[in-house]
Amino acid sequence: MIAPFDREAVLEETIADLEALYDYHAMILSQARVGVLDWPVNDARVYMSPCLKSMLGYNDEELPDAFSEWLKHIHEEDRDSVSQELQDAVQAGTPNYERVHRVTRRDGSSGWILFRAQITPQKEDRAGRLLGAVIDITDIRQMVSGSQRAEAQ
Repeated sequence: MIAPFDREAVLEETIADLEALYDYHAMILSQARVGVLDWPVNDARVYMSPCLKSMLGYNDEELPDAFSEWLKHIHEEDRDSVSQELQDAVQAGTPNYERVHRVTRRDGSSGWILFRAQITPQKEDRAGRLLGAVIDITDIRQMVSGSQRAEAQ
């Protein structure tokens, strides 16, 4: 049996290890410029990573973690179809969702994102969850569009 003071030391070490692992993953995602969206589907709250908020032109503390805020930043011409697709995918228990769509940034400019998500279906004892990766592909689309225009000339 572990003495009480030893259990406390083990717990503290485990917490420190988990914090270091969290920091490591956050650093990798930040360097790769991948945003994270984590939505427990029966909840109005959604976690938007600092990187995702930055893609939209905000600091972490400036944009509330609310699903309605995420939807507001989907370009108005794409918002209804994206929202409906997400709801359909969640209700159907579709394990993977992928979509390229526009977003509207804080300054009013538009950008393009690749949104890939894994959906965990709702079960009687557990709420469903959508965990997604968001990648800003605006620059890539502009490069492709520019090279297509150049080829057409």
